[in-house]
Amino acid sequence: VACGMDVAQRVARANGASARRKTARFSRQRPLCGVQKRTVEAKASRGKLEVAGNVLNGALWAGLVAYASWIAPNYTPELDLEMLKSLLQMGGSTEMSINRVFTALFFVMGTWPGIYAALIVPKGRSGNRVPAWPFLTGSVAFGAFALLPFLALWTPASQEAQCPPSLEDLKARGPAGWIPRLLETPFFAWYTLLSVLGCVGLAASAGADGWLEFFALFNASKFTHVMTLDFFTLTSLAPFWIDHDARARGWRGRDRWLVPLCCAPLLGPALYLVLRPKAK
Repeated sequence: VACGMDVAQRVARANGASARRKTARFSRQRPLCGVQKRTVEAKASRGKLEVAGNVLNGALWAGLVAYASWIAPNYTPELDLEMLKSLLQMGGSTEMSINRVFTALFFVMGTWPGIYAALIVPKGRSGNRVPAWPFLTGSVAFGAFALLPFLALWTPASQEAQCPPSLEDLKARGPAGWIPRLLETPFFAWYTLLSVLGCVGLAASAGADGWLEFFALFNASKFTHVMTLDFFTLTSLAPFWIDHDARARGWRGRDRWLVPLCCAPLLGPALYLVLRPKAK
């Protein structure tokens, strides 16, 4: 019994000494230096901005859906259907003269999914593994209504992918890499820019009467009204993704050309795809 008590006392003394050493070690830890504090504060600030951006994108999506569903003017539903059939050559009225500005807007909306795909696919992979391709595919038909949910869920990836990606890496992906390869080609960039210039030229050729007619459509046609809001929504979101892609690629012209490109609706993003470094 005496031996057992002696062993227990020794163990207790050893445990107490160990606890005192740990307490002393932790008390001697140095406080964070200025650089470390600024780094921690910067990370916390970025986290708050990301959450705020996600909330704003989600609120914008909900607002657009509510506005398009219940508030947008809808005085010409039959005309909207006829214009859509005529543009898609699906048996609409052959005698209908479609407004040039409306036609240019309709076709220019088809360039936005390609622009956003080129900006998001190489570098915009979400840190929470939300796939971008379902939203980008849906944006072909629904524009910002399909893309905004992805932007509301998007978070920066913890492990940054190589940008621009190497051609060897894209080829190693097999069939799954042909879309990223296409988005990195000068052909795609120039095709997008020329398409945008063609649509801008078509709208400019409408003249004053054509623009007045378009404004009348905007105030009466739900299709025209919502599509115009969709265009401005995608235009307002593009500068963030241009800057995100330019930083990742280390584009040397970023400091000089980023602001002018972001201030030019649609033409700026299309021109950026031409100027940015490509996969090698």
